Amino acid sequence: MVGIGLLLALLAAVGLLAGAILGHPGGGRTVTPKGNFSVSQARDYGGFPVFYPGDSVAGYELTAVSRDPLGPMRRNQESVLFSYGTCELPPGEGGCSLPVSVSNEPACSRNLSMYAGSLSPRPVMSGVRGTTAAFFEGGSRLEIQTGTTTVVIFAFSKRNALLVARSLRGLNVPVSADDPLPLPAKGAVEGRVPCPKQ
Repeated sequence: MVGIGLLLALLAAVGLLAGAILGHPGGGRTVTPKGNFSVSQARDYGGFPVFYPGDSVAGYELTAVSRDPLGPMRRNQESVLFSYGTCELPPGEGGCSLPVSVSNEPACSRNLSMYAGSLSPRPVMSGVRGTTAAFFEGGSRLEIQTGTTTVVIFAFSKRNALLVARSLRGLNVPVSADDPLPLPAKGAVEGRVPCPKQ
């Protein structure tokens, strides 16, 4: 378990880069992500509660929705990812980071207990929208534990991560942007909730 949190953080970063790479160049060096899912499909999704900040947030339009497997190290679960904006490929680079991404993952496969190893990144604990959360990477990554879901917000700044968090609303659960987010399910923060059946 030592370093599993660090490995998860690296895998998440690689996943975002891969998402940008899989996008298609939209003129010049601009990358627009491609999705395999939709907001409407996310509304009907039954795996775990899904949250998103709307069709636009922090000045960026929703550009893609994806439903992707997380693999055997993550208990063969899946994520529902909302990507916002586009990014510019730097010369000689194969990928770039989008300005905002919101990943919904089951708490059984991603939770704050995973960052207990000596090589893991250190969470800066916080309360966000009435529930348990933690900042990483200087505030550019925010992980929110709500119900049986971990919502992971990637943004370029802590300010934007908080702006995204304030806009979150449920797609397949009745939670509006004005409501507090549900508290974590019993055992969710510790990784002791059962995984949804795929």
